[in-house]
Amino acid sequence: LTVYSVENIKVFRDFGERNDVYVKANFRSQDYDGNVQSVNHTTDTHKYARKMAGFNWNMSFNCRAPSTECSVEMTLMDADKFGDNDLIYYPKYYSLDHHLWLAYKEHREGRKPLNLLTDTIVFDRWPKVEEPMPTCSCAWWRRLKRKLKADKKMFATMKIGISIVPKCEADKEPFEDGQFSMPRDRFSYVTAMENPNATAKMLLGPTRWLKLRIFVGFWIVVIGLLILFMTIYFIMQVNGGSR
Repeated sequence: LTVYSVENIKVFRDFGERNDVYVKANFRSQDYDGNVQSVNHTTDTHKYARKMAGFNWNMSFNCRAPSTECSVEMTLMDADKFGDNDLIYYPKYYSLDHHLWLAYKEHREGRKPLNLLTDTIVFDRWPKVEEPMPTCSCAWWRRLKRKLKADKKMFATMKIGISIVPKCEADKEPFEDGQFSMPRDRFSYVTAMENPNATAKMLLGPTRWLKLRIFVGFWIVVIGLLILFMTIYFIMQVNGGSR
């Protein structure tokens, strides 16, 4: 299982409208003898993530085929240094039953393993987030959409890759767990120094950054006008005194 990236994150658990995102995967399988296997894996953490979090992270699981159940539960989490980690979106179950059966059938008939399957998991439910109540006339409609989880603009999507390979084939080409390439848009001190404006926006969040810019811009205009009026007044006084 490969976790590539998560897009369109709209639920934020940290100050500044961001998350320290990591993905938790719980793999579960059960064979026809009733033996249950459950394994947990987690990615690394994409710190200061806003709408997108990149991972490029490989995970491997072993299971017996055929099975009565094969699935993986994917959860988006926000890592906290102090206190418990926060749930960003509710977990999504991804069934592997059909894919495992096809891989088992192809192996029994002597064919090559199935190609890599890429898919998208949609996270469409999230815990309640404390936010100020809207004051516009359509506030009741926005509250209803939040309650019914019908606002698709809030849905996050995770791109994954799935490859089911017989163990005899997997042993020939070992699959290494972990990060196989550096994901894009990761925060670093080098990028922070190269682009301080973007760094300030990331740390404060777009809403607070906009308010700060408006506040600073307002006072720049006010001070500029005061300087202009004082200059005009001074010139008028000098001209009046020289007559």
